[in-house]
Amino acid sequence: MKGLIKKTKQHFEGMKDPRTQCPALRHSYAGMLAMVAVAMMFAANGPTAVVRFWNDIAGHRPRRRHGLLRALGLAKLPSHDALGRVMATTDPDALDQAVQAGRRLMDRRGKTAARHRHIAVDGKACRGSASPVNGVEAALVVNAIDVDTKRVLATMATPGPGQEVPTARKLLRRQDICLDGAMVSFDAAHCCRETLGLVRRRGGDWLVPVKGNTPTLRDEIMFSLDAAAAKPVTVCEKGHGRLDTRTVRVVTDPDTCEWLGRNHGCDGLRTIGHIVYITEERGKKPTREECAFICSRRMGARDLLAEARRHWGVEVAHNRLDVSLGEDACRVRTGWGPANFAILRRFALDWLDTLRGKDEPLPAAVSRLLCSFAVVAAMEDAAMAAM
Repeated sequence: MKGLIKKTKQHFEGMKDPRTQCPALRHSYAGMLAMVAVAMMFAANGPTAVVRFWNDIAGHRPRRRHGLLRALGLAKLPSHDALGRVMATTDPDALDQAVQAGRRLMDRRGKTAARHRHIAVDGKACRGSASPVNGVEAALVVNAIDVDTKRVLATMATPGPGQEVPTARKLLRRQDICLDGAMVSFDAAHCCRETLGLVRRRGGDWLVPVKGNTPTLRDEIMFSLDAAAAKPVTVCEKGHGRLDTRTVRVVTDPDTCEWLGRNHGCDGLRTIGHIVYITEERGKKPTREECAFICSRRMGARDLLAEARRHWGVEVAHNRLDVSLGEDACRVRTGWGPANFAILRRFALDWLDTLRGKDEPLPAAVSRLLCSFAVVAAMEDAAMAAM
């Protein structure tokens, strides 16, 4: 436990303390952040839950409590109010960059920037931070996720409602994210000249669906597919009690793609496509969805389908955050608190992935770690009683 605390605390050393002169300054800033980060591995949602977790771990043994506090660099456990104020005033951009810098230093692959095959950029609302009675909408963070490793590469808080697209562009400008040769996928809201051009300038390729927010582009894609008489490719998959049928058409003609790209500001357009999704489930009426896509990398029908489906690997990460770590249940609402808790929750998720065994479910890993801490504490109690 002490080793985990010390390694976690190293990520936050050197961060600028946002607190002004007040009694809470007697608590180490890095130690308080480490307190929250470690507690979040065990789904401690909110300052009160964090303090309760540490009180439960420390127990009533002064020696054990002193050892944990020494590892955190604290004289005593801060109150939940002090933790809440620190989390509300910490700059989320600085916190995420400190987390990512610490990960790279501890990465065994070396100091060079890692190259990623597919990066999914998507926003996620922290639903528990909403207050309908007071007219406060849920805080939103934008994540860049490596869909192969499920690792969160960066998280950035939006300054307010309706700011997901400019926040995503700000995230993509960060120099600690390597886009060279990567496929960067978005949802339809990011189908705009500025975002797509930024990805190309940073050496990546983009893949984005085209929906009702760009109706002219969508209509011209469908017209081009029909005019080219693109041959459909059908892929069927059966499992989980249902039959999924995917029908894909693509056009990679340079003249057609260049014309569309020039007219709609899609820098480097190389592939246009259309996918029809039909799902049949026993006892239910079949469902049908369809969507057009544009991509800056030349690819066939099966490759386009594979890359489009890989983008939704981001939903797996979102589901783990909600189900295993209870992100939507977190009621933190003050200042930058929701965003900072979201950043540390993703940091905790990466730590859990490192500590859990192969094919071990995340909830089982959390239970195992808690049990191991309890066993160590019991052994310490027995040793002290025998003295």
